[in-house]
Amino acid sequence: MTIEKSDTTETVDGGANIKWTIALNNNAAVAIPAQVYDANATLVSSTGCTATQPGGAGTVINCTVPAGNSGPPPEATLTVKTPANASTKEKCEGYTRTNVAYLLNPNNTSGQPNGSDTSESGATIPGVANALCITVTKVNTGNGSWTISFSNIGPQATVDMSDTYQPNSTGTNINSIGAPASGCSAFESLSVTGCDVVVPHGANSAVITVLTDPLQAKCESQEVLNTVYAYYGGNAVNGNGTSDNFVMEGDESKCTVDIEICKVWRVSSGEGFANPVPRAFSFQVNAETPFNIENVFESGPAVCEIVTVPATGATIKETFPGAGWYTSHELKDNGETPIPMTNTADGEGLSISLVFDGACYDTSVGSLVAEVTNLVRNIFSIQEAVAEGPLCTVTFYNEDPGQTLPTGDLRVEKYLDINGDGDANDPGEGPIDEWVVEVSGPEVNGQFPLSNNGTWDRLGLNSGDIYTVSELQQPGYQVTNTTVDGVSKGAVLFTFTKIPHGGTTVIRFYNQPLGGTIVAHKVAVTRHNAGPETPAPNDDDGWTITVTSVQCGINISKQTDANGNAVFAGLPLCTDYVVSENPVNASSPGFSPVSPVSVSGQTPNGQTITFKNRKDAEDPRCTVNCGPSTATPTTPTTPPTTVVPPTITPVPPTPVSTVQGERTPGASATPIAPSTGGGIIGGATGGTNLVLIIAGLLALTSGLSFVALGRKSRR
Repeated sequence: MTIEKSDTTETVDGGANIKWTIALNNNAAVAIPAQVYDANATLVSSTGCTATQPGGAGTVINCTVPAGNSGPPPEATLTVKTPANASTKEKCEGYTRTNVAYLLNPNNTSGQPNGSDTSESGATIPGVANALCITVTKVNTGNGSWTISFSNIGPQATVDMSDTYQPNSTGTNINSIGAPASGCSAFESLSVTGCDVVVPHGANSAVITVLTDPLQAKCESQEVLNTVYAYYGGNAVNGNGTSDNFVMEGDESKCTVDIEICKVWRVSSGEGFANPVPRAFSFQVNAETPFNIENVFESGPAVCEIVTVPATGATIKETFPGAGWYTSHELKDNGETPIPMTNTADGEGLSISLVFDGACYDTSVGSLVAEVTNLVRNIFSIQEAVAEGPLCTVTFYNEDPGQTLPTGDLRVEKYLDINGDGDANDPGEGPIDEWVVEVSGPEVNGQFPLSNNGTWDRLGLNSGDIYTVSELQQPGYQVTNTTVDGVSKGAVLFTFTKIPHGGTTVIRFYNQPLGGTIVAHKVAVTRHNAGPETPAPNDDDGWTITVTSVQCGINISKQTDANGNAVFAGLPLCTDYVVSENPVNASSPGFSPVSPVSVSGQTPNGQTITFKNRKDAEDPRCTVNCGPSTATPTTPTTPPTTVVPPTITPVPPTPVSTVQGERTPGASATPIAPSTGGGIIGGATGGTNLVLIIAGLLALTSGLSFVALGRKSRR
């Protein structure tokens, strides 16, 4: 009986197992029960015999092979399958495996190879197109231009792709999808679906250009998002749903603010009556065409006009009022005490230059109109700001009443904002010291360290004075919010404030530590019969690791790479991270967790957390004839030392594959020993010598037969 195992290129069970064919050849004239052992193999089917595998996968297969004269060889075939244990990369690129089948000796009771006939074969499994072989990325390349790139580590595949565009303003559309995308349908203004993309093997093997309407500059910032979706065989490819955005910063030159310009005609000194005739006063903004404020009465109320001016700044001038007119102005917001200015010379017009940043600033003297509830307007906000009235009021007078200003206090505070939400109300957050702020204004200038729970105070400053306060950024931190008297100014390093008329103006800076890193590492091992563990590096990849934090609102999942690593970088430094693994990996079945599947209470500081999974394999236990075999001892015969046996040249045996059931073609003739010595050793030899000669011949014949039976067949 001989065994032969064929090479293969075929897999079954969706690529999870490799299919093999084992041929059994019977050279005997009678049927022979055979036992075949193939490690990790599972019997699928048989021909020529009714094969069984009582012990299940990885155990002996029984097959009674028909006699050799019953038909053309092979007399019986077995179809088996073994686990492929292929990684995602191998499934995509193709891989090779070898396998050995054993024909056990008849007396083998251990179920393991033992002096048996063997056959080794190889499997060359080609790569198979799969969604896991393909990766898609989306990159913005400029205003209105995007690139979609496909990479494929497997065979060429055709991917179903769609693209969506999410602008935050109207008038933006997808204009074109470039080659090699084809067959796109449902081409709408903001989405394109049904595109077929042929993705050859290789990195960036298919690159597509998407063109959209470019954004037009506006006062506010604009952000648009472009997202690609890609599927193969109904399954999402790697990177499905990946997006990239384009941000156009706000153009300050496109911004405008509304201010109020007012005129008051006061009673002239020495006059005891009011002029009943109104008059008009002329004004000019940024050297544009002058306009008039009409119907201004002497000793009457202020007459005002709301004017739209560029947010970059404006110069408002009262044009030449005529001889004998002395002009002054004041800058205020609703409800604030005016800050008077000095009179001009006789007959001259007066101008004021303003800049705007949520309030009005007089560039000549640094006066600031305080920010009042419902009147604050941040012109650099991404969304359109809304003001309930003019940002500030400039009032021009014909005389200076004079005024003495009160005092107020300035306070600066610094806070740690771990999760970056712009406050310090979460666990672990609060005031921080050892920070430096810079203060610049009429009475105080310099850099000052924060102490006493992150604070700095200066008392008794003149009301109405404007101060610039900035923090000196420290490495490893980023500003998340800045507030002035509870009103957010955004994530800015400096801001302005006006000293109040009594009380304290408070500036708060919030900073977040830059993110940390957690590395999750997967170790896969196998163990046979509870023996030592063996690394299984092909099963380290594709395991899903999840990192969560309630404090920081984090929930991120990644799969381990070819080295078994999943790296989570840029994590906010919260202290409640939970790192967990999904103990099931479809690409590596049969593994069970050995270490805990989750670790809690982690703070990202570059630590590595290892998860270990193991696959155990057990051989079936022996149930029949499990004791040690007992051989019948034989007593060797010592021939006389004086007898020299004849020299007989043996005929070399013909090589055959006979391990079990050597064919016996018929009854052999029994040789008859001569009764007297007249042969090759002379007639003088007695009966005793003849007996010894016959014994020697039998011993030589038995030795040659043992050598012939012990030869292994060719593989």
